[in-house]
Amino acid sequence: ISQSGQEFNADVSLMRSYLLQLKWLCNSDRKQPAFSSLCGEFMEFAARAEESSGEIQSSYVDHFRETATEIWRVRWFTDPSETAIYDTQGSHDWVKIVPRPYSAIFSFLNLAISYGLHLYVEDTLERNSKVEGCQLDYLSLICAVIPGSGEMWHLRPRNTKLVELLLEYGEENECNNVWELVLRYCFETLRPLGVVQHQNCLLSMLETLRLLLEAGADTLACIVGDGARLRPISIIEKTFGKNFPHQTTQLKELIERKMREKFGVSRALQIERDWELMPLVKHKRPLRGEELDQK
Repeated sequence: ISQSGQEFNADVSLMRSYLLQLKWLCNSDRKQPAFSSLCGEFMEFAARAEESSGEIQSSYVDHFRETATEIWRVRWFTDPSETAIYDTQGSHDWVKIVPRPYSAIFSFLNLAISYGLHLYVEDTLERNSKVEGCQLDYLSLICAVIPGSGEMWHLRPRNTKLVELLLEYGEENECNNVWELVLRYCFETLRPLGVVQHQNCLLSMLETLRLLLEAGADTLACIVGDGARLRPISIIEKTFGKNFPHQTTQLKELIERKMREKFGVSRALQIERDWELMPLVKHKRPLRGEELDQK
């Protein structure tokens, strides 16, 4: 990098390199694991290239999608009798074997979302999602908000610009479907973290929570943790309060404002008092097989 001109971008060069290797794969005897690995490396550097260059890489990403789809057809759909199946439902099956931040991905758009390709996703949606395999679904927002459980992914900072974009295109019920999952992720995964080495991850999640609340997330949602019913304010306080007091206070005030807007001042105050008096809900020991039979 130090010996190159300002036009050189290492991430773009590496992204192009993995695309070329993928094209060569079609004429080699290498198996699916090699295909999967190359696809994952391409997506990784495509995301980095967007971030480092500030420019959309749509031509390379679209070329990659078309190349991977064609290789999948040639290498693993060689039976002519399966052509109809491939054309109707199998053309993007290959995304299921690509290493990815979120496990349940069934479209190329969600693969791009899970890797954080904000500019590419925005361009695709502006084209009215007419690109094959590039339509939003229920999983799209989940892919943007909650990283997968694998060690490689689960503490990556969220791309909050991408979250904001998807909330603009989505519906309120989609936001609520994701909200409880996010609260559980915060309490179970982020709460035990040290702030120094994971500051970017924690800060991006604070902004993600704010975006979800502004989009209409359910302020009355609760999860069960540590033998108690935990409300959003409590989860946010336990997860972020010590290290990010200012942002935590802002989120708590936002929740209270949303409750007043929805229920009125007096009802909102009553709900808060009820929360404070809410008894603990202890986890019951799972019943054994013999006990279930007796029941």
